[in-house]
Amino acid sequence: MRAALLALALLPSAVFATISITGPSPNQYWVQNTSNTIQWTYNQGDPTPVDIIITNQANQTLNGDFSIARFVPVSQEVWLALLLFLFFFFSPHALLQSFTVTHVTLRVGTGYQVVFVNPVDGSQVYANSSNFEVRTPGSAFPPMDSYHYCHLTLMCLQCSITCTHK
Repeated sequence: MRAALLALALLPSAVFATISITGPSPNQYWVQNTSNTIQWTYNQGDPTPVDIIITNQANQTLNGDFSIARFVPVSQEVWLALLLFLFFFFSPHALLQSFTVTHVTLRVGTGYQVVFVNPVDGSQVYANSSNFEVRTPGSAFPPMDSYHYCHLTLMCLQCSITCTHK
């Protein structure tokens, strides 16, 4: 009974999740044996935390899903979210969060995807990245202007006043 109530309570947040994984992407590939970043946008009220997994539909490079991290918070801490909420004064801007994966050991290849899933029910998918590739060690990283970094690793995608490009 309690499990059914918990599942019912989680359902609305999953149905209305607006999480969007923005990197990696076809233009933001990963380089093997280095640190690489997963970036996503979210809105307040999106489900948190999530488990992060890597999949590859071709299954030539992975033997099933590859777990990257468990119970990763989608948004910054509550106090920071409240501060931003007040700063943007009910603005519908999407916010960005990131997670760095160190020493990526995935095989070189294409067709990888980052997937955010419910940590209690891994079959409940909140978001998928677009396909990306993992390149050989020593490959140049994508140009930095393809990334949009902001203060505190949090950003507003529509507000150039508080954001900086590096």
